Amino acid sequence: MEIAKIFDQTVDIYQEFLLLTNNGSSLESSYQELNDKYRIHSQKKAIICECCGQPVALVLREGAPHFRHQGEPCPSQENYKRYTTGTRGGESANHKAGLAILRTYLEGQLKPHKISVQNGYMCKKALKMVPDFLLNFPDGTIWAVDYITGIREEESYNNYIAKRTETYKTAGFTPFYFIDSSWMANVPDRSVISLFRAEQQIKLRSEIDLQWTEFVKEFVEVFGEAFVLQKLFGISSQPIAGRELKEYLVYSLTYIDPGAGKAYIQRFIPTQQSKFGLQVYRAEISLERATSLDQKQQGFTWWEREELTAMQLQMQTLSQQFEVAVTVEAALIAEEVLEQTRLSELLMIQQEKIKKKITIHNETPVVYDPELASKLFSAEINSMINIDMNPSYARQILAAIKQNKSILSDERLIQIRNQARFVLGPIKNPNPLTPSLRSLLIDIAMA
Repeated sequence: MEIAKIFDQTVDIYQEFLLLTNNGSSLESSYQELNDKYRIHSQKKAIICECCGQPVALVLREGAPHFRHQGEPCPSQENYKRYTTGTRGGESANHKAGLAILRTYLEGQLKPHKISVQNGYMCKKALKMVPDFLLNFPDGTIWAVDYITGIREEESYNNYIAKRTETYKTAGFTPFYFIDSSWMANVPDRSVISLFRAEQQIKLRSEIDLQWTEFVKEFVEVFGEAFVLQKLFGISSQPIAGRELKEYLVYSLTYIDPGAGKAYIQRFIPTQQSKFGLQVYRAEISLERATSLDQKQQGFTWWEREELTAMQLQMQTLSQQFEVAVTVEAALIAEEVLEQTRLSELLMIQQEKIKKKITIHNETPVVYDPELASKLFSAEINSMINIDMNPSYARQILAAIKQNKSILSDERLIQIRNQARFVLGPIKNPNPLTPSLRSLLIDIAMA
């Protein structure tokens, strides 16, 4: 194992070794410094295992300094063996370096919540499969976190990933996977990504993915499947569509570049050919945000702050492209049949369709109400934003929010947005609202 305790200090021998070598020390001088620092304590049996409390010996083996049990084995010792040999077959330098950075971010973001970050092999019970990290919550909840780096596409590795997820859940852990950004792969000239089957096995469906699913369904309803495939994904036909694409189910994967401190949330629709997915959106966030808890502490904040705005922009872009396409199509029809009346009717039909289904409004100016603006800072939000409000009042609230957004606190803005989403209701079973009020509440939820 790489972690042990001396007096009241936790020693991560590998991290110290890595720090020395990264700062320019040679391997020989790094080993010598660690030997001078800890050997005498090891000989005095003053370095102990955090799991069982037994003395451990310092081992300065080339490339892998660690601590070894001297007496009876404990669960952490067996877990460490499985971690370093049975499941890993040896860690790459890239994996170890990335883990060190990832751990630093996790500890920084989770410490305020009193959540400890522990090496997986330090678990006090024997594990069949050992994660990189265990996150221990005060209420006893445990998350298993893995950082996946090595690119392998053997069938055995795909089975290994599936078994790992199942084993974690059986042990009572909630699994989360961070994938190295080197795995990301875009098909040239298409909004299409290629995937290992292992990636398909660890894809997630978050609340944001559900919202993207509803947006894609709306895209198809408004513009038609052929148009969406061509304009959104660069596909002129549907040779790879399968059951999941027909349902437009959006999933996500989380990739990280630890050295750059970045994370990428890849949202995609799986296709019948399991090696491909249609790229719906790729969010780029900081690694700091990617290792932060969401508001409900049920997962990480794997989304952009303005991702809902991105959905609206996608709709507007497709709307503009669709209007152009309709105009061109209508012109061709008019040229062929020389029926000006037919052209006018076609344009009117298509424009009315767009006006009804696309949330793009040419609203009348709203008179600024200072009294209403003051309520944004003090009143109960649910008394202002509720299912009984009328569109005119909602429009005034939206104007007041925009006017005062720079001085409203983040906490107050979140309360306002959450109340708007509450009034809208769940995506799959929304509350009965008029189209105009629903549209204004969506704008408030994204304000």
